[in-house]
Amino acid sequence: RRVRGIRKGDQPDGTMTVKTRKHSELPLEGFSEKVDTFEITFDFPSGVQKECHPNPGQKYHGTTRIAYLPDNEKGRQILALFRIAFERRLLFRVGTSVLTGRSNQVIWNGVHMKTSVGGGPTNYGYPDDDYFNRVMGELSDKGVTINDLG
Repeated sequence: RRVRGIRKGDQPDGTMTVKTRKHSELPLEGFSEKVDTFEITFDFPSGVQKECHPNPGQKYHGTTRIAYLPDNEKGRQILALFRIAFERRLLFRVGTSVLTGRSNQVIWNGVHMKTSVGGGPTNYGYPDDDYFNRVMGELSDKGVTINDLG
């Protein structure tokens, strides 16, 4: 069965802000000194769950998450797709944290982000040669593709 239209999620209210940091200030491991870094901050205040969440009427605990992308062609493309996915409320959800086991938390929603500038994939960082392909697939699974870019 094909889904028609634009998929929307149940991500709680929050903000996504992006800063460009100079390579000398915040280098991404595996990228040349010519490549600056996008520092993406997702901020979700605590709140009360709505009908679309697992426990309507109950409080949920907010969070702040920071992710990194290179300021190059691929990084700019993925950043634009992250913005679309965020606006469609697809990047985060209210659920149970895999890390802490606590319920009623704002958690990732299946689109992996690099939360470290180094240390490789096992540390959620760079370098990671297959990251761009993987994240494009995860975004596509949510209905966000390069076709969504103007």
